[in-house]
Amino acid sequence: METIWELDFYSRPIRDENNKKLWEVLICESPLQVNTTEGELFRYSKFCSAQNVNSIFLQEALNEAMEKSGTNPKKIRFFRRQM
Repeated sequence: METIWELDFYSRPIRDENNKKLWEVLICESPLQVNTTEGELFRYSKFCSAQNVNSIFLQEALNEAMEKSGTNPKKIRFFRRQM
């Protein structure tokens, strides 16, 4: 079965210790896919400061998520068209 992930990278309404907005990468398995061994959907989340919002940070987050899940997704869907 192919693994499909959904991804969003967005600013959160929370701030860091310097009163700067925090951003979050959120990755999860498609709701149509259930991990049969655990019965749960895979979820991964990582925060970053506004100054680190870029493709390098996003790639690092994707690599960490793949390592944590033990799988590489066949497809990645994005929540927002701008992504």
